[in-house]
Amino acid sequence: MLDPGRSVVAVNSLRSADGNLLITQTLQGRLAGDVAGSVEETEHLVVHPRGEVEFRGIDVCSCTVAGRSGTFVDGFEVQVASDGTLTSTVRGISSGGGLAGLHFEGRLAGPTTGPNAGSYAVRLHFDP
Repeated sequence: MLDPGRSVVAVNSLRSADGNLLITQTLQGRLAGDVAGSVEETEHLVVHPRGEVEFRGIDVCSCTVAGRSGTFVDGFEVQVASDGTLTSTVRGISSGGGLAGLHFEGRLAGPTTGPNAGSYAVRLHFDP
């Protein structure tokens, strides 16, 4: 999970269109748990007038997974309903170093009440 101490490094773009707020930002943080290491994330968000939020982006992680260290890139899509319920998907795009051959996909669902809220389901494997 991404450490709640992650921080926005840069808001690259901020504009409105059709009543929506459009934001592109870069964040940095740390992952902890079964996947651990530093991550830089680029997000493209749409904040709708009624409170719904949609965003997508990529993570670039220098991480350790299953005792192997290297890098991976993933893509994600997230929807947050006006009641705070979150659903998202994540999929590995590329991997290198000791993580070469890593493939994964998963989902997260639940309330947006904190970094440990909701349920996670991620399937991963390494190619032989």
